[in-house]
Amino acid sequence: MRKAIFKRELEYCFNLFKLSDKQQQNVKNALFVNPLDITTQYLLKKEFSSPEKIPEALSKIIINSDFIADVKTLFEVNDDLELPIILREQLSRKEKFAVFVGAGVSKLLGIPLWDELAVRAINYLHEIKKISFAEAERIIHERTSPKQKMSIFHQILQKKDSIEFYEKCFIPNNKERLSRNPYDELVKIECPKFSSNLDNEFLNALNRKTEFDRKEASIANLPSMPIHISSGFNKDMVISTNAIYQVHGSYQYIEKYSVITMQDYLFRYFQDREIRLPDFLEKIFNEYVILFIGYGMEEFEILRSILNSRGKHHVLVSTYLNDVNLLRVKKEYFEGALGMHAHGYYLDFNGHDRLYHVIKSWVKKINFEIEGGFYPKIGEFEGVEL
Repeated sequence: MRKAIFKRELEYCFNLFKLSDKQQQNVKNALFVNPLDITTQYLLKKEFSSPEKIPEALSKIIINSDFIADVKTLFEVNDDLELPIILREQLSRKEKFAVFVGAGVSKLLGIPLWDELAVRAINYLHEIKKISFAEAERIIHERTSPKQKMSIFHQILQKKDSIEFYEKCFIPNNKERLSRNPYDELVKIECPKFSSNLDNEFLNALNRKTEFDRKEASIANLPSMPIHISSGFNKDMVISTNAIYQVHGSYQYIEKYSVITMQDYLFRYFQDREIRLPDFLEKIFNEYVILFIGYGMEEFEILRSILNSRGKHHVLVSTYLNDVNLLRVKKEYFEGALGMHAHGYYLDFNGHDRLYHVIKSWVKKINFEIEGGFYPKIGEFEGVEL
C-alpha cells in the first residue's frame, strides 16, 4: 500500500462528497502525521499498516461509506497486478504464448543474481586459497562485467571442480520464501517454459506440480513426467508445454553443457556448428509471444535473436510508483530499441518481493484468457432460461 498521497487526491474526494471544513479536518487528523504541513503530500500514520485499517478509523468520524471506500482506494496499489491490454488481446487471439525467466525470479528464493554470483565466485577462490584477499578485492571492484568475473573464476577453477560452489549458491535459503515460490505459480500456465538460469528451481516446481497431478488423476489419465532440456538446442526441436528449457544449461551438468564464461558465449552463440542456440532462440521468438520475467535484457546474444520479432514480446521491469518518468524512459528504450512492450511493477513497498505478487496475479489472468476469457464464458449461458 501507499504510505503517502498527494493532497489534491484527497481534495478531489472532499469536493466529490461535499464534506464540510470540519469533516475534512477530522479526516486529516485521523489519518495523517502532517495534516498542517505545507508539503504537497500527506504522510499516513504508522499504525495504518494496510488499507483495511483505514475504513475502521474513518467510520468513527464520518458515516458516508462511499467516501470511506474512495479514500481507501487512494492507498491501494493494484494497477501493476493487472494484465496489460495488449497481452490480453494477444492471448484472446490464441497466439502461441511462452514465459522466459531470468535470475530475478530465482532471487525471490534467495538465489543470487548474476552479478552477485560473480562476486561470490571470486570470494570463493580466496576461501579455497586459489587467490589472495588482495587479488579477490581487486577483481571484485574492477569495472568488469559478471561474465568476465565468471570467466576469471573458471580460468582458475575448472568447471568439474566447481560443483560444490554452485550447489551452495543455488539452494533456496529461506523456508518462508519457499511458501510463496514464484515457480509454483508459473508452472500453472500451460505453455512452454524457458530459462537462462543455471539453477533447477523451475524444473523442481514443475516436478512438484506433476507429482500432485498424478496423485489426483486416474490411471487412465496419468500425466507424463516433465522433460528437462538443457542441451542440444536447434531450430528443429519440438517445443512442449510439459518441459523446462534451460538455454544456458544446468549447474548439475556444468561440464557437459553450460553458458557461463566469455568462451562459452562465443562458442555456443557464434562457433558451435552442431548445437545452433541462436537458431533455436530465433525460432521461439518468432513463433511465440514471450513474457520475460526477472530478466535484465542485457545479454547481447539473446537480444540479437529478439530483434527479428519486433512488437510481439513483453518484459516486466521494476519501477517506483511516483517516478512515472522513470518508467516512461524504460518503456521508450524497450519499445524503441528492442521492439518490446515494457510493463512496470512497483518496488516502493515490498522491494523485489513485489514481483511474486505480480506473477501470482498475472498467472491467474493469463490462464483465464487461455481458457477462453470473458466472452466465451458468457456464451456458455446462451439459451439458458432464468
